[in-house]
Amino acid sequence: MPVQTVLVSAAATSALTVSVMLVVHRIRQRIRTRNELLELIGQDQYAYVILDVRTEEEFRRGRIPSAMNIPFDAARERFPSENMFERIYVYGPNRRRAGSVARFLYRNGYFNVTNYGGFRGWKGPVESDTAESDAE
Repeated sequence: MPVQTVLVSAAATSALTVSVMLVVHRIRQRIRTRNELLELIGQDQYAYVILDVRTEEEFRRGRIPSAMNIPFDAARERFPSENMFERIYVYGPNRRRAGSVARFLYRNGYFNVTNYGGFRGWKGPVESDTAESDAE
């Protein structure tokens, strides 16, 4: 087997290994963040914000309990908190949009910002306004 083939094969194997490691890291990080959120929901003793950057309609249909809604289109005009040190978890319709808002907040001085990713990945309790409107 020529040396070039061996080197290309080794490089491909290394790239695959790094890719797998990144995916595993992202999954572990998401589980850790979800567990943090589950512990924080409903506790008044910690200062935190759960920011939903989906549309108002998506927010009304279902959201993480105690989340506030600032739609993606308005997220660059409104800030979720005046306290730049407050813990902020951002989620949206997908990881990319949530990440865009999380990066924007971080670049504007917020220190504790976490991109949770897409709402579809949330496995905890969900609040919605549909039950209230259905009961009326």
